[in-house]
Amino acid sequence: MKPETAGIFDGCAVLMRRLLEVMLILAFRKLGIEAAIQEPDGSYKMLEGIINDAKTYGTLKLSRDSKEVLEVFRKLGNSFGPQDRIHLPPAIHPAAHHGLPWHHH
Repeated sequence: MKPETAGIFDGCAVLMRRLLEVMLILAFRKLGIEAAIQEPDGSYKMLEGIINDAKTYGTLKLSRDSKEVLEVFRKLGNSFGPQDRIHLPPAIHPAAHHGLPWHHH
């Protein structure tokens, strides 16, 4: 991979992981089983725990292929450490003003 395109791939992997996390949280919420992926203090479990629950809850009706690829996306997005990630200032962060599930105060 060319150095000038590596950042695009890295960013895409991180965004796909984030999208996976948000979509799973919203799916649990829509089905009324959001409490299954929440900690006692109301925060969400780590993505690994959410994925494990998604695989075991038949309510989500995930295909075998979907179940297999969930962990691939999680690991790919995790492969870039915090030092490699771009942190947007609160004023322009997309979650800052919309109360999206991944926004933690």
